[in-house]
Amino acid sequence: RHPQRQRSNPTMHSLFSPSILLARSKSSVKNGPKPLNKQQKYCFSQNHFTDKEPTLRRILFNVPGSDQRKIQKAAGLNLDSIALDLEDGVAFNMKEAARKMVVSTLSDSSISFGRAERMVRINAFGSGFEEDDLSALRDVFSNGFLDAVSIPKVECPQHLERMATYLDECGPQAKDVKILAFIESARALIDLKEICRSQTRDRLSAIIFASEDFCANTGITRTTDAKELQYARSTVVAHAVAHNIQPIDMVCLDYKNQEVVARETAEGRIMGFTGKQAIHPNQIEAIYQGFVPSDNEIDFARKILEQDALQQAAGKGAYSVDGKMIDRPLYLWALGIQKRILQQ
Repeated sequence: RHPQRQRSNPTMHSLFSPSILLARSKSSVKNGPKPLNKQQKYCFSQNHFTDKEPTLRRILFNVPGSDQRKIQKAAGLNLDSIALDLEDGVAFNMKEAARKMVVSTLSDSSISFGRAERMVRINAFGSGFEEDDLSALRDVFSNGFLDAVSIPKVECPQHLERMATYLDECGPQAKDVKILAFIESARALIDLKEICRSQTRDRLSAIIFASEDFCANTGITRTTDAKELQYARSTVVAHAVAHNIQPIDMVCLDYKNQEVVARETAEGRIMGFTGKQAIHPNQIEAIYQGFVPSDNEIDFARKILEQDALQQAAGKGAYSVDGKMIDRPLYLWALGIQKRILQQ
């Protein structure tokens, strides 16, 4: 339903005051995002309420499925999304043990993942391990114990379509399970449009850039500033956004260096990524903080939204705020800042 348009909404203006929003943003870094009420789910750009909230994955935290201690620790970290890994994080001779541990953990009602999205990363199609993964996980999907599945080394739409068909066969409890696709090769990058348009019945939820695998595949030499990956990362963002899919950025391997994690996160956000992979608890705070708009961004966006209603009523499509010319693109930018704040 579309509510009747109103000229002003004092409550929403108060929600966008710098002090309230900054307090909420900084609190979310420590405590995680709070669920939105109906009023906060109001979509300004489309002027309607949405019944379906997008999954907020500022951090996609990967943990080896063969390590019970790390799994239990991750479950208590108040994360957005936790991926129990059956692929690269597990040694070849531990695959079966990892499957059993993941199934046991997800089926154990005494183990709570809190607000986190429960995900498993299976082995790649064609690896020789994926069939055993899917066989072991069928009951977990059928009983509704998983929210998402990520697929590494996606090379073509058929990989995602095969996963979607498998989930359909798991029954009604798996109807809302989302699919996330890892882009790890030159071929995948070139065919990204077709991958994003795969017939997954709206299950495809995110595209994840796997930088190290991409470098290994292409022969790119990895550097600390990652300039050599700008084209690939921008390509992932453009295709994901064009198809209403979340773009998730690469892992920062220098996990002990908070400055490097913060810099990488900021660079990714500037490029358009809305989430980042993590592999260690040391990275969590820097990544969360990296996706919180700055004080200056919040203040400038607030001024734009406050002025826009007045200027539009006066018949002006372009106007000035803080000495800068404002028109429709910057108004939409301000709405984006507001949306990000309300998601914190």
